[in-house]
Amino acid sequence: MNLNKINDFIINNIHTILFILGLGLFVFSMFMVNRIAGLFTLSIVLIIIALLLNPKDDGKGGG
Repeated sequence: MNLNKINDFIINNIHTILFILGLGLFVFSMFMVNRIAGLFTLSIVLIIIALLLNPKDDGKGGG
């Protein structure tokens, strides 16, 4: 794989990479405090990511 392609990918997605790394660091720090706090924080972070990935609900139902 060409090094320029990897560099372009990192430059184009630096905000996403830093966001995920920051959330991972936050969850890790909460796990270092307490296991229950870490699990709670992980669940909240996963819900936030899910809402960011699918922000619109058109109300038409599934299927």
